[in-house]
Amino acid sequence: MMSWASYFIRFGSALFVLPLILGLYTEVEQSFWFFINTIIGFAMLADSGFGATLVRAVSYFKAGANYLPRNKKEYDEIDEIEQGEPHFPNLVNLLSTVNRIYIFLGIFTVLILLTGGVAAVWNIMTISEHQTDLWVAYLIIIPYCYTMIMGVKWSSYMRGLGYVAQEARFGAFQGILRVMAFVTLLLFKLGPAYLIGFMFLESIARYIYLRWFVLKWFRDNEVEI
Repeated sequence: MMSWASYFIRFGSALFVLPLILGLYTEVEQSFWFFINTIIGFAMLADSGFGATLVRAVSYFKAGANYLPRNKKEYDEIDEIEQGEPHFPNLVNLLSTVNRIYIFLGIFTVLILLTGGVAAVWNIMTISEHQTDLWVAYLIIIPYCYTMIMGVKWSSYMRGLGYVAQEARFGAFQGILRVMAFVTLLLFKLGPAYLIGFMFLESIARYIYLRWFVLKWFRDNEVEI
């Protein structure tokens, strides 16, 4: 139910915010906004499916597995895993490994946004006569995408530990807050830089919460990271 609520709020965000954007922004600002949302979608592809794999790996070790099956043959041969004591050393090692993976993915995304992303957005910037606030908005997008990718790691870990509802509940709360903030900012006729700035602050809050939740789970089980 919390997952459905989270998805519904995302739909509601477009439903309530889009008419205001179309009514209050210039054509260039609208084009920039839609382009930026496309860029964010492509940036999240840098995850490359590691998030879904991480959920499965964490859930295996949480159930007490000693190793991860590497292929279908090993999966078929492995004994059925019953819920037992979490394998904490493997969970810690897994977290250390994915830290390195996601730092690499984040840096790769930043480099793409600083090169290909700038080339892709240049036409819109030229049409806007290099409007300062649009360049500021694009520069904010770069750390925003990095923070979002790093947040995927903690979100996947949280889901793998079995806290799916809590993660979805926080996402739903964030969605409601974003709709309210966007509507307020748009009614004050503030540009895209303010919306993207709020999204960046929101991503930082999400990252901090998810990281705190996972590390607290380790501390509660007397495991120090």
